[in-house]
Amino acid sequence: MTQAITVKYLGPTNSRGARLKAACRGGSITEGRDFALNGDEQAAQVAKALCIKLGWGGHYVCGGLPNGDYVFVQVLPEGHLADQSFTISRPGG
Repeated sequence: MTQAITVKYLGPTNSRGARLKAACRGGSITEGRDFALNGDEQAAQVAKALCIKLGWGGHYVCGGLPNGDYVFVQVLPEGHLADQSFTISRPGG
């Protein structure tokens, strides 16, 4: 079953710095905010890290939700690409 991945920004607290959390029904992963990357780049990086953790591959596209979160949806199933590579792209890009 294909699952959408949402990536949410978590602001800093008194005990933790800013971070991004990628989540789907299969699990989640949280990484500290990397200010060397822009928000789109790091959202893709965290979504890809979750896919690697779950052993997923395929081609994913990114979109935005009204609350500012990102969503990544698989458009080609794993195994459809000859090299089983993992790619993420934004619509139109």
